[in-house]
Amino acid sequence: MWNADRTHLVTTILAIPDYRQNTPEKTIVNFEDRPSGQPEAIRSWFYSGNNFGEEFVYLKTRAKQLAKQAGRPELSMPDEQASNGALIKQASVNAVTPSGDEVAVSEITAAH
Repeated sequence: MWNADRTHLVTTILAIPDYRQNTPEKTIVNFEDRPSGQPEAIRSWFYSGNNFGEEFVYLKTRAKQLAKQAGRPELSMPDEQASNGALIKQASVNAVTPSGDEVAVSEITAAH
């Protein structure tokens, strides 16, 4: 994500494909429930007219916090890969459970 005049990279976001059975008529942004006073965390984003969207991946340390608060697994990537844009393209995506255990993404997607 760039600033308005595209002179400064503000952040890089990693997401994996997500799917909805019903095609949304309007753009849908799903947020995670968070305790009062904490910023909302985006879980997924679907564009209008498209069944496929994006599910956001968080740094492992943040994913552990989110999973514990939400009571369900969160997608994660190693913290050290976020500091290098080239490494993000090769990031190994896993999931973190509410207890802090790391599991394969296939283990949580099968449960959906």
